[in-house]
Amino acid sequence: MILLFIVPASLMAQLRVTGKTCDSAKKAMSNVSVTISLNEKVVSSVVSDEQGSFELQLPDAQSHNYILHATHIGFKEKLVLLTIPSNGSGIRLGNILLEKESKELAAVSITGKEDLYEQKTDRFIFNVEKSLEATGSNGWDAIAKTPNIQINGNNIRIIGKSGITVMVNDRKIQLSGDELFAYLSAIPSESIAAIEVISNPGARYDAAGNSGIVNIRLKKNKNEGLVLIGTGAYEQRTSGSFGSNISFNYRKKWLTLYGFVNQSHRITQPVEYQNIYYPSSLWASNNAKHITRNLSSLQLGADFNLSSNDVLSVLTERNLTSKTKENHNSFTDISGLSNFKSDSVIETGNHINRDLSYTNIDLNYKHTLADKSSSITINGDYLQYTTGQDQGLASVTYAPAASDHLFNTASYSDQTISNYTGKLDYEKKINKTFSLSAGLRSSFTTTDNKYRFFRSYDQGPLTEDLNQSNHFNYQENVQAAYVSVNKTGKKMSFVAGLRTEYTDITGELVDQHEVNKQHYLKLFPSLNYQYILNKNSKLTATYGRRINRPSFSDLNPFKYYVNQYNYSEGNPALRPSYSNNAEVTYTYKEKYSIAAYALLTNNFFQQIPFIDVTNNTAYFTRQNIGKIDAYGIHSFAPFKLTSRWTVNNTLYLFYYRMRLPYLNELLDYGQFTFYGYLNNQYMISPKNNLSAEVNLNYQSTSQIFLYRYKPNGYVDAGVKWSFAKKQAMLAVNMYDIFKTYPQQQVVDFATQHYTFKNAYESRYLKVSFTYRFGKQTVKDRKASKTGNSDEFNRANN
Repeated sequence: MILLFIVPASLMAQLRVTGKTCDSAKKAMSNVSVTISLNEKVVSSVVSDEQGSFELQLPDAQSHNYILHATHIGFKEKLVLLTIPSNGSGIRLGNILLEKESKELAAVSITGKEDLYEQKTDRFIFNVEKSLEATGSNGWDAIAKTPNIQINGNNIRIIGKSGITVMVNDRKIQLSGDELFAYLSAIPSESIAAIEVISNPGARYDAAGNSGIVNIRLKKNKNEGLVLIGTGAYEQRTSGSFGSNISFNYRKKWLTLYGFVNQSHRITQPVEYQNIYYPSSLWASNNAKHITRNLSSLQLGADFNLSSNDVLSVLTERNLTSKTKENHNSFTDISGLSNFKSDSVIETGNHINRDLSYTNIDLNYKHTLADKSSSITINGDYLQYTTGQDQGLASVTYAPAASDHLFNTASYSDQTISNYTGKLDYEKKINKTFSLSAGLRSSFTTTDNKYRFFRSYDQGPLTEDLNQSNHFNYQENVQAAYVSVNKTGKKMSFVAGLRTEYTDITGELVDQHEVNKQHYLKLFPSLNYQYILNKNSKLTATYGRRINRPSFSDLNPFKYYVNQYNYSEGNPALRPSYSNNAEVTYTYKEKYSIAAYALLTNNFFQQIPFIDVTNNTAYFTRQNIGKIDAYGIHSFAPFKLTSRWTVNNTLYLFYYRMRLPYLNELLDYGQFTFYGYLNNQYMISPKNNLSAEVNLNYQSTSQIFLYRYKPNGYVDAGVKWSFAKKQAMLAVNMYDIFKTYPQQQVVDFATQHYTFKNAYESRYLKVSFTYRFGKQTVKDRKASKTGNSDEFNRANN
């Protein structure tokens, strides 16, 4: 504290300022530099003594505004305005606190500069703000560049595992597929502090997600005042794309406001290659797509410090625009396997328009009891999510010795998802080493899907096909409770928890009068145990049981046509899968780690192909398959090769094992896969704030169920330049320089023979510019855990 006394005007000729400095009310802080300035000119200065006391003499003081300035290493500077009045009344100032200068993380407090990557006891942390991904990028791009994470199309998974949950500030995002891509793309990377990969979440977290959680932590202003960040980015693929966003943080005493507004226009032109082998013919297709996405969204949040014990948070998110337009031109050549001569050709034009709208409102209130040993958190969340899609398909089959065959369809689908969620959490610190937490959660979700399908053959008119038009209603209610105990000792600590969830599901095909109901009560234990071997080493063992529920679109039975011989559909009878996940990790100096894990999954489900060799048709649907086991070893090691060159290494070796009867044969395989990711950071010129990154990624052959994936990888490179006192930043990145990343998959089992390659535009150039207004220090926003976080990631896979 700095205790200041301004004496009456009668003594102004010899004004004396005395006080005492400390970082808290109990601990003195010595050797603080204290000065008084007038118009930036020092008129008096002193350094406090060993007890923190000081005395300043201000001779010939006049009626002016003076500035008292206190500084100390490791603490923020403090400026105090001293107004000496002319009426001679005098002034007395209250206590002034010097705040510690530190960087805070949501899960761990760190004083000083954190590394780009951190290996913690229960999670791996990618500090995005230290990477080139922090400039002109977005949440989706940042996840794609996170070690341990792999993206295939619009699916996100932890390397060597499947079934993951995506969260933002501990709030689960209940979107998947294209909608999850659109949502994460709307988060500017300048707003992201870090991305956490949590392989074994505790009982407090919802049980969804077989292989764990990816959590994006956003920033929040640390100092009082306004921080405004504006970014513009341009991407060059075959066509150009651009995006811009403005994020803000404002803090004043008891109020913090934060949020962003985002807009982007992206054009991509991928080409998909597909070969389907029937007993007597090969169907070779290429599908050239032209996809235009226009996205804009808004987030507004406010934290109110009602008192030292009460905090109220309000968060609202909604999209302003989300329009996707897809034009597909597909060409299928049908040739005989005996002579490989073409005997038929199918040309298809497919046009899709999709609109998305969502609104999310979250209220969070936390009360800390007077003794500071207990707290209660209440959360309420509302989500409204709607999509509208129309698709027009025109397919022509040209065959020798036959007339042209036309297949035209039009479909219109509308989906509305509503979710209400409430949570109650209680935490109690029983003593210095033991604490208890418990909570309740209730979630109610309704999904209304309306689908109308029209078709015509040859020259006939479009007529509604009542066998495919339908109305699908889905209701899911989940009630959960958990209890967790935490014991911390000098050598040993553990967190043990038990979560129970009761799920009530009703799926109804209205027009067919079919009702599918599911009810189940399941227990989900978890354990995190840590033993300190010595000052540099520790051993951690974790265990957790998890559930992976199907996304809403996985359950939707409506058909999506590529042509009349090729389509995909959902499965309303799909059931969740369950997994047991165990992991043992050795960590050295909080930097280097090596871990062994086992993930055993029952009732595993995914999209699978069905090739009808009799009718020469192929379709894709979701199905519960059976049991799949995954075992692996992974390590993380950062090395500082020179004062300017740092290499971060992530290596995986995992093994998939599956044995089950399928299509009247035995599917029996075991597949070893190697994955490596090397991040190289170079400080080209510290003086000019010029740095560079080179990233290398490689994965060998892998297999999941029938799908065998060929080796692939990429090399990325970029440079970043900070200038204008680090308030401006220019970044140039080149992705997948050698164009080696597009993934290829092969199915070769029983009657199923199929290959697929998505030649999307993985090689592209991005140029981005960012300018920051206001104070530059920001910290992670320790977000309220919203309630509907469980429902917002499964919508529309």
